[in-house]
Amino acid sequence: FFKPYLDALGIQYRESRLPEGLAMLLARAAEQLYRWRGGKPPLLSRYAVAATARDFWFNHRKAARDFGYAPIVSQQDAFERTLAWARATFLKE
Repeated sequence: FFKPYLDALGIQYRESRLPEGLAMLLARAAEQLYRWRGGKPPLLSRYAVAATARDFWFNHRKAARDFGYAPIVSQQDAFERTLAWARATFLKE
């Protein structure tokens, strides 16, 4: 999901792989430390691991059929709007 945005924004990134089980173990440890010590919630959580370790795919056909749903903007327009928002929010100079 993020690769096209990072590429379009010119943000360098490096891909790394970590087995899901190990990531889940680290997340569980981070959550436990948070419970013991307080402070800011951990960035690595079991939910974050579960959400990034699975592919998500959504289709709007049933919503179109049952509720008359139609996208408000095209996929390309949504991409461009998101890039503009990311530039204004995160890449301020």
